[in-house]
Order: sequence, then structure tokens, then C-alpha cells
Amino acid sequence: MMVMKRGLFHTCTVLFFGSIYILSADMPSMVVGAIDPTCESERPSPSWAGHRTLYIPTDMISDTMDAEQQSWAVALCCIYTHVEISDSVTKPELELFDGSSYKINKSDMIDAAEKAMNDICKMSMGEDDCESQKTCIDDAFDACKDPDPDARFWNGKYKVTKKGETKPKMKPCSWLVGKKEDGKMKRVNKLCSESDAEGDKLPAKFVCTGTCSDSC
Repeated sequence: MMVMKRGLFHTCTVLFFGSIYILSADMPSMVVGAIDPTCESERPSPSWAGHRTLYIPTDMISDTMDAEQQSWAVALCCIYTHVEISDSVTKPELELFDGSSYKINKSDMIDAAEKAMNDICKMSMGEDDCESQKTCIDDAFDACKDPDPDARFWNGKYKVTKKGETKPKMKPCSWLVGKKEDGKMKRVNKLCSESDAEGDKLPAKFVCTGTCSDSC
């Protein structure tokens, strides 16, 4: 992606599935609902511009959006592009400020979102949007990543070694990511809510900060 400059940021709200998320002071708030993901960002000028819309076919989204899909939706929201799930399109479709639209020949949501982002950043006003919202876009992709996927956290349990020693049971952040992607949110939320440490063995919320972030 091109080198970008920080500019004016407009708050946007994205509807997904669950609860209210605030990513950061410089990022869109995400309100998770039971219907289509929507975004409330509007381009400040010219007044007629409003927003673009990327329509995603319903069969490209499962019951829950994973972290990467959420990141792309929020990143597009940064550049005044709303993501909506639609049962009236069979291929992803990008509607521009002037009401014109075109199909995006991609077979999944992430590929379609990436193509839409690349296209927008090559447009006249879109280039300005991508430059001015670089920090917002970068934050959208960084917010859900753990500093070290291989870092290990204490899961609150103990194991007994062959020598009869009792030691804290550790898991890598990548394991927690897998549970999240499998939709086992009750397990993930429980582990991420733990705050007790065992000596220098820290719980997930202090190690897997991206996965355990409320915004993800």
C-alpha cells in the first residue's frame, strides 16, 4: 500500500454479531448486532459524497465474522466504505459515491475487501481517503494481532510431570486463536477474563493481547 499521511478521522460504527466494541481512540467503534454489518462513517467533503458500499453475498459470511474479516470491514469503514451482507447479490459489488457500481470477481469476503481497498486507493478521492486514514487502516489490522503468536500463557490449570512435579499448564496464543476461529467463544472469553498469574506465568489477557481484545 502507498505511503500515507494522517488526516481527519470520522467515527464509524460497524454492526457484527455480539456486543459493543471500541477499538481505540482513533478507530471506529464496532457495535455488534444480529443483522448485516453496517458502518456509519461519511466522507466530510464534498457533501454529496456520503459513503461507498461493498456488498457481500450472504454465502460468503458464516454465522460469525472472524477477526480478519472484522479487520477488513473496519479498515474499509475508515475510508468511508460500508460493508453490507446482501442476499440480492451473487458476487461482491462495490457501489461508489456517484451511485455507479461494479462486480468484484472474488469468491470470499477477505479477497473482495482487499480488491475493493486497492481499487479505492487508486481513485481520485479514494487516494486522498487512503492517505488521510492510514493510521486508522493500520490500527484496524494491528488491533487483533498478538505481539507474539508463539508466546505462552497460563491457562489456570496445572500438570504433573513424570517426576511428580506440579507445574503450571501453558498454552500458546496461536492455540487460543484457533479456539476463537472455531467459534468456542465461551472458552476464549473465560481464559481472557482470568487475571491471576502463577509467578512469572501470566494469563492470556496479558500475553495474547490481540486475541483477548474486546475489539476483536
